[in-house]
Amino acid sequence: MFDTRQIARACHIGEPAIRQWLSRSPGIAIGSINGHARTYNEFDAMTIVIAAEMLRHRLGRPHECLPIAQAIADQTGTMWACRPHGGDIVITADRPDCVAIAIPLDFLRSRLATIPAK
Repeated sequence: MFDTRQIARACHIGEPAIRQWLSRSPGIAIGSINGHARTYNEFDAMTIVIAAEMLRHRLGRPHECLPIAQAIADQTGTMWACRPHGGDIVITADRPDCVAIAIPLDFLRSRLATIPAK
């Protein structure tokens, strides 16, 4: 299990950013509340790390990036993300023809693994 501070450290961002993303995405159920603290299993933590990478590259807003991150959190290898002008975010395993960013899932997973779990 991970807490918000640990995931924020893995993403190189502040804890308030993660709390803000989750509050702006009420349709996404990530983590569980234990007392006053939110904890995350490995899948949920990976979802947030992937979303952080997508948000860092300005692919969309939290309510757009979190569901996509949740859909690919259990994948391996490198996924490619692009957003055609005026369209939805597209995720593919093969590099698309449009300008895209690489989402190195194995690297992000290893970054998360360096943070000791609770």
